[in-house]
Amino acid sequence: MLRGPRAAGGAVVRGKALSSPPGTRSAAAAAARRPSGPRRRCRAAAPASAAASAADAAGLDWSKPPPPGKRERRAENIDAGGFWVDTACISCRVCRKMVPSVFGKVGGRSAVLRAPETDEERVAAYGALLSCPTFSIHTDGRPDGALLRAARDAFPLPAFPGAERVFFLGFADLAAIATSSYLVKRARPPSGSGGGGDVLFDAPRFAGPVVDALVRECGPQGPAFFVLSHRDDIGEHQRWAERFPGMRRVVHEREAAAVASLGACEVILRGEGPWRLPDGAEDVLILLTPGHTSGSITLLYAPEQVALTGDHLDGAPPPAEFGVVPPPPPSPDDRQDLHAFRDYCWGSWDEQLASVAKLSGRGGIRRVLPGHGSPALFGSGGHFDAAVERLLASELPGGAAAAKELLSAAHEALKREPAPQVAVAAAAAAVAAGVPIVGR
Repeated sequence: MLRGPRAAGGAVVRGKALSSPPGTRSAAAAAARRPSGPRRRCRAAAPASAAASAADAAGLDWSKPPPPGKRERRAENIDAGGFWVDTACISCRVCRKMVPSVFGKVGGRSAVLRAPETDEERVAAYGALLSCPTFSIHTDGRPDGALLRAARDAFPLPAFPGAERVFFLGFADLAAIATSSYLVKRARPPSGSGGGGDVLFDAPRFAGPVVDALVRECGPQGPAFFVLSHRDDIGEHQRWAERFPGMRRVVHEREAAAVASLGACEVILRGEGPWRLPDGAEDVLILLTPGHTSGSITLLYAPEQVALTGDHLDGAPPPAEFGVVPPPPPSPDDRQDLHAFRDYCWGSWDEQLASVAKLSGRGGIRRVLPGHGSPALFGSGGHFDAAVERLLASELPGGAAAAKELLSAAHEALKREPAPQVAVAAAAAAVAAGVPIVGR
């Protein structure tokens, strides 16, 4: 959790990058994915605002009202933008990450700095409206119901250009401090060979459209696993567990010891790891990466060379953070940088830097998808390792020499790293009783 202006990752059109990543699928593509049967509509007690009517039009659950206080339009919004941001904005960056061509940062918070010009941009802006954790994005007049529903049905969005199995769920939850949550749709192996259970990573808002999206993508049983990176971004994990009773929540024992509700998780990771998920498949590896909190974990998904990092590591803020001109998509030659949240480190900063070094040298990380902050995309694992070294050199008192020393120690430790343990699920009662549930 970041108790300040940090936030969620973005997405792009499936199979086609927008002119300004991240973005969303087109209205036509979303309509094609819309379920043919009746959609459950959540009862909404609608506040008197355009955002409220937008929620009604999208069939949202408005059971979590906006924070108290007046909903005043920020003066920094342009006058004819079609959308606007109110003064309750917490600068979480969700809208700026999703639609950097429309939303920018002025005066420390988000505002509409350019009107969307196409239906594709308007759908993306409606997606940001639905994903705002404080319900701070509004429309001038009644929202366009067709475009709003297209935005709703477009989720989940590919988490990066060309993504085939990792998706951004949107619908940020204030209870999780606007963390980005992701869905990993793992390849289904031949029958009987194990593995293939879809993974929900960190908590999205518990809302009807997100439930519908998970059912649509994973089947009526929902994801097989719900990996919680650390204690801060768990949101309403209990409600998700009740909705999908076959889904197994995965968390480290140190986080379970810190938050009582996490003691009921079905899979408690004990010790130093690394771990495989209970299905034993080798496409997912979970690493203990303490620092932000003592039990923070990072999930590596090998088929798409992705690291889901929670609050451990993110990309350096792009130029779009300071205006409305989006950065170009990274190329293999780009010198993209990494970033870690020193101001929001609740555990040990030295330990967090050591955990960053721990990710280097693994050869297969090209994409960093954080819970808060900016995603980072690299042309190769070598580019990622170089970015790690630059980050460590900038943060360690000894500069480049200290970075090389820390990385050398991390690479030696990697050679001695034990074989991954297979996390074993157990009933919540057994967890509560303290029965060990992780073995080789």
